[in-house]
Amino acid sequence: MAAKPGRGSDQFMLRLPDGMRERIRKAAEDAGRSMNAEIVDRLDDSFSWPSIRDALSQERAYLERTVESLRSELEQAKENLANVDSRKERALLILERERLELEIASQKETQEYIDRRLAELLETSKDIKDQRSFLEKMRKELLGLAAERLALENDRDAIISEQTALIDRLRETNRDTMRVLVFVKNALEDASKGDSTKLNKFIAEWHEPQSGSDGDKD
Repeated sequence: MAAKPGRGSDQFMLRLPDGMRERIRKAAEDAGRSMNAEIVDRLDDSFSWPSIRDALSQERAYLERTVESLRSELEQAKENLANVDSRKERALLILERERLELEIASQKETQEYIDRRLAELLETSKDIKDQRSFLEKMRKELLGLAAERLALENDRDAIISEQTALIDRLRETNRDTMRVLVFVKNALEDASKGDSTKLNKFIAEWHEPQSGSDGDKD
């Protein structure tokens, strides 16, 4: 931050394009300071651009590494979902998915902050035209990574839905099997006591579809 100018500070006559004086006045009013202080502060910020650019480049590299790591974790989670064979395992994978989604949301907020900061720098550093294309390229790359993350999330959701349906069908099949086993057990116990009513009914119902098939063949 530059030292606060006083009446004895250096002076320089500046020609402003049409409309810029009003923009400076509005910005100074919003910041609660004089137009002179607003101009000096903005000029001082422009000299800090190289360090800000380097910091943003480092942040971008960090985001790229983080997104790559998240992508690897999502791929691993997708492979694990394909091999789900128990309700407990599926619940753990869903919790892992929620954790990854929170991390992705956090990275998205960071990316949005960088986009806002880049927009401010572009607004106050119009003379650095060669940096505009670089910043726009970086923004597009980040948007591309966000699109890839969204595609991975959609694939993961589809796998979870398929596994859920499969687990529900297996659960229903198990219930039907248990009902049949309980009925047969009771029928055998009754038969051992001399009452073969349930056992004969079960045998008749068991052979009924086969008899129907034989009739169709005739």
